[in-house]
Amino acid sequence: MPVTETPTGDAGTRAAFSKAQRLLIPREFKAVFDGAVYKASHRSLLLLALPREDGPARLGLVVAKKSARLAVQRNRLKRQLRESFRHHQLALAGLDIIALVKPGLWQLDNRAVRELVDSQWQRLLKQQQKAAAEQAP
Repeated sequence: MPVTETPTGDAGTRAAFSKAQRLLIPREFKAVFDGAVYKASHRSLLLLALPREDGPARLGLVVAKKSARLAVQRNRLKRQLRESFRHHQLALAGLDIIALVKPGLWQLDNRAVRELVDSQWQRLLKQQQKAAAEQAP
């Protein structure tokens, strides 16, 4: 069966989740944890963001066993977070983001998780826009 080609383009302009859009090594995670400028907190989810020079937004996921005991629960949450990130990645360009899942998020259904994550992206964007407005003369 032939493989169909997908449209090519810059990783930041496509709705994909490539390696260029992931935090991969511990040094990248540590930089965000230590120097997070923007934070969006909810009792079940914490988003930490650190601005960077340019390039696509990058996402790191932290879903511990403590927050969702079963692997299927953790994997479902990661899929939901990645999918939501893919839809917001253009607006979030220039940010390194860590999504830290807390206990209880796995109990929400997919729609509720998606709405919660979407609202947290909006909170991050508001903080970024406010900081940009304060820096502009």
